[in-house]
Amino acid sequence: MARWFRLFEKKRGNRRTGSERIAGLWEAGFFASLFLLGCLGFWLVLRFLLLPEWRSGKDFLPVPCKVLETRLGTTLREGQTLYRPEVCIEYRVGERVYRLWTYDIHTVRGNGYSVDRRHAERCLNDYRVGESRTAWYDPTNPEIAVLERGFRWWTWLVLLIPFSFVVLGAGGVSYHVWRWGKSVERLAVQGKPLALSLSANPDAALFPFVPEIPSGIQQPGEHLPYRLPVLGTPSRALMGWLGAALFWNGSVLALALAVYHSGKFDWSFTLFLIPCLMIGLTLVAAFFRQWMVTTAIGQTTVEISDFPLICGQRYRVYLKQTGWLKMNWLEMLIVCEEEATFQHGTNTRRETRRIWQKTLARHEKFDIFHSVPFEIETEIEIPSGMMHSFRSPHNEVRWRLCVRGSAQDWPVFERIFPLVVLPEPSRKSDTASWPRRPVQATSMGGATSSEGTSHDNSETV
Repeated sequence: MARWFRLFEKKRGNRRTGSERIAGLWEAGFFASLFLLGCLGFWLVLRFLLLPEWRSGKDFLPVPCKVLETRLGTTLREGQTLYRPEVCIEYRVGERVYRLWTYDIHTVRGNGYSVDRRHAERCLNDYRVGESRTAWYDPTNPEIAVLERGFRWWTWLVLLIPFSFVVLGAGGVSYHVWRWGKSVERLAVQGKPLALSLSANPDAALFPFVPEIPSGIQQPGEHLPYRLPVLGTPSRALMGWLGAALFWNGSVLALALAVYHSGKFDWSFTLFLIPCLMIGLTLVAAFFRQWMVTTAIGQTTVEISDFPLICGQRYRVYLKQTGWLKMNWLEMLIVCEEEATFQHGTNTRRETRRIWQKTLARHEKFDIFHSVPFEIETEIEIPSGMMHSFRSPHNEVRWRLCVRGSAQDWPVFERIFPLVVLPEPSRKSDTASWPRRPVQATSMGGATSSEGTSHDNSETV
């Protein structure tokens, strides 16, 4: 029996099931719960750790006192003995004399135990019975007084745990709010200084389902007028792995220090800590691997002579690949994909198929040097009669430029550059004067080919 909603989106071959909006709501709710949990953790740490230490250091008033007795306080928690220093003092506030066992603000509040007995004994050696010392008392409650003030360094590390939850939760919620209701192509060009218009097509008003192009400040290319935005960048993946590694390892470190100082560090916690450390090391290794991939496989830049494109017309395309690689092969393709969203019972399914593609250029067995990138310039033609870019609630036609490559000792990489293709003009005179001279794909420095093999203009339907 089909479920009435799905918690996540599932992919079966080229088909996806589930609702993106419901999945987005669940993810946003998850990150919101992390944010609220982090806020709660912040309040608990401030309320029971930092604020008492801050008040004892800022608000408490000095008063002379006399040391009457010292002892090593002990308690038993989960079969382990914990220790803390305790000093009995006597002091006068106004007309009243007070006597209490104290040391610092945590001792007064009933805490302050640790597994380090030697540290507690060293603290007691600083006090002699009968000597006069200075204590600090709470002016709002003179029955509370301390001999030692200040912050313990590990309490600040504990703040890393709720801080990580707050940052992760707030970032996740903001990310989903920013992406809500936006297509992949729009997200790719949003924030990019790319000034484009549909005015190049005289019949654009007759095609309301052509995806709109956000307006902005023009970002010109170095060789051709327009530089295409890329869907996703390696630097984002690198920052993602870095954030995950810092978040996880910082949380594990803060938790381990907090447990150690509370005296609950036993074999059961050690068994729990081992897989956490293994996960942290895995995240660190993944970050360094992504860093090596990002630095070795450099930036991919694609520029085009005009944008948006029109069916039946030709355009020049420029590709630049940086890095320091021994390439097995590198190819650039133009592809057209169709995506259909439909109901199957109570489930929403999404199926994507590549309906047309053409290889614009392919080069094999060459080297890319760090200081001299690999560059090619070729020509593309959108076939006359092909479906233009299209978006409706249940169907979408996407045009993209794909750059794929394989290098020795590195995984196959792929960079996607979105295109917008407009319908072919109805008047033939609009395209009669368009230049149709063939432009052969040529290498332009930076690539040393060992075999000189290249394949261009391979079309697949």
